[in-house]
Amino acid sequence: MRPVIAHVLTLIAYLAAAQFAQTLAPLPGAVAPVWPAAGVGFSALFLMGRPALGTVLAADLCASLLAGLQPGAALGLSLGNTLALGLGAALARRMLAGGNPFDSTRRMGHFLVIGPMLASLAAALLGVPVLARVGALSADPAPAAWSWFLADFTGVSILAPLAVAWRGHPPGLPPMLRRAEGLGLLACTTAAALVVFGLGHEQLLRNYPLIFAFIPPMAWATFRADSRTLTLLLVLLFPGCVLATHAGLGPFGHLPRPLSLHIMQVFYAVTATTTLIIHALTRERANSLADLARSRADLARAHDELEQRVAERTAELDTALRELREAGETYSALFENAAEGIYRADTAGRFVRVNPALARMLGYGSPDELMARITDIWRQVFTCEASCRQLYETLATRGRAADFEMPVRTRSGEGLWVSMSVRPVLDAGGRVLGIDGIVQDITQRRLTREELERRATLDPLTGAANRHTFERTLRRMLAQAGRGGPGLALLFVDLDDFKGVNDTHGHLAGDHLLRTVAARIQARLRETDLLARLGGDEFALLLHNVADAQAADAVAHDILRALSEPVEFEGLHLVVGASVGGCLAPPPAGGPAPDVDQLLHRADQAMYHAKQQGKNRSHIDAA
Repeated sequence: MRPVIAHVLTLIAYLAAAQFAQTLAPLPGAVAPVWPAAGVGFSALFLMGRPALGTVLAADLCASLLAGLQPGAALGLSLGNTLALGLGAALARRMLAGGNPFDSTRRMGHFLVIGPMLASLAAALLGVPVLARVGALSADPAPAAWSWFLADFTGVSILAPLAVAWRGHPPGLPPMLRRAEGLGLLACTTAAALVVFGLGHEQLLRNYPLIFAFIPPMAWATFRADSRTLTLLLVLLFPGCVLATHAGLGPFGHLPRPLSLHIMQVFYAVTATTTLIIHALTRERANSLADLARSRADLARAHDELEQRVAERTAELDTALRELREAGETYSALFENAAEGIYRADTAGRFVRVNPALARMLGYGSPDELMARITDIWRQVFTCEASCRQLYETLATRGRAADFEMPVRTRSGEGLWVSMSVRPVLDAGGRVLGIDGIVQDITQRRLTREELERRATLDPLTGAANRHTFERTLRRMLAQAGRGGPGLALLFVDLDDFKGVNDTHGHLAGDHLLRTVAARIQARLRETDLLARLGGDEFALLLHNVADAQAADAVAHDILRALSEPVEFEGLHLVVGASVGGCLAPPPAGGPAPDVDQLLHRADQAMYHAKQQGKNRSHIDAA
């Protein structure tokens, strides 16, 4: 239903219910003994929430003005009624939390008692003082408050369940009223109402409790009808019972008004409340039985599935046990015949199990001899503390170690390099019981790798750095100097008369001379400096943390003095000189640092400048 239509229908229904109740007021200044408009307002606020506050307020204000109240009093009365109904409806919505009150006796009890009762009590306590203050109340406040409370409570407890039961359903008769049973229920209920409320208060009615004629049709509706049919019957019966009692008919008609209507409302409210709670209990029991039936069906289905799964699992376990035995035999064969060493060690450092390959690798005759002689693998086999510490850290951070290289010691004391894959052995609680490891001897592979690395970075004749290493180091040191790091000096050393030594005494003498020259230069350098052979008889030096040209020139002169001494080779005295040229980076003037090619060019030019001055000279470009 569109919101606008819902608000219009609420306004019309509220005014119609209020006009009906005003016709039953015993005196002009008395409180109406019946007030179904409260049920209309409560239902609208319960279903639509706060957007309905304005509509209910407007409807109550119109009803109060039509009843003859002054505008100020009408506004105060309407504000109190709307506030009370809104508070009760909000409480009912919160307690139900979106649930259906017809599916639970607890929800139905909360819905019928707490929300309506709070709303009715608040409305009475707020409304009666307003009427009394403006002089619109002729009765005593206490009876008036009771009449107000009872009228609101009855209206809310009858109309609110109807609104809740019919929400979400399209307009039209409920399914039960389209069948013969529903029509029979309607006829039986109408007949019972005529019997109970269609007679006067003569002796016959007082001697026979005809009011109990309501029990069979109410029980029929309670246990057989759906929620919409039941609430519709209760709403349709209420106006007839009110009019009959007001006319002096029925079991309460002989009482003075408005007492007759009060007693009738108490009877009807109790009957309706009891009927709705029992109906909710019936629905709850039916839902429980349906859930139980579904649970039994699910249990039976689960039982059948479990039986099938047990049979399948048994077959799987038989297969798994057979495969496990086969796997155990395969593992035992692999363990005994593997080329790699395999072991398990406990937390105390003792071997628990080793294979023959590991025993042979470590120089023992059998696995039993190895386990008997090794009592602590971390002191007798894996003796490198740095490698062991790194292995512990890898296991702690990654949970396992793969291709971890470390040195080991054999029975003879010889050292081997091995590659290990290690994982911890844990119990069910995650506590470490030891480690499993696979060991491969990589000694020869490591020696080969180290030789390849040496050849890739060092000059094979002199052991100095090669040109590739020199250029890479120069770029790195230039980058550090460009970021404000320490100063750098580059020196080129070119031997004088080296060709004459080669031509006169042969290449063996020349090679020996180059090795000696490299050793003498290296002896005068610091650990942070670098010596490289660029080719032939040319050497380059990278001097770290050089303050100025004087410091670089001092190193150059020291090298010249060292190279001026003869070199002994097979009884020969080989004498060569050298020319040294160099430059600084960055320049001391604070200019921009040159790139690699510029620096090499400057150093080369400085070296040729030294050669032009004569042998055993040096020149440092300080520009």
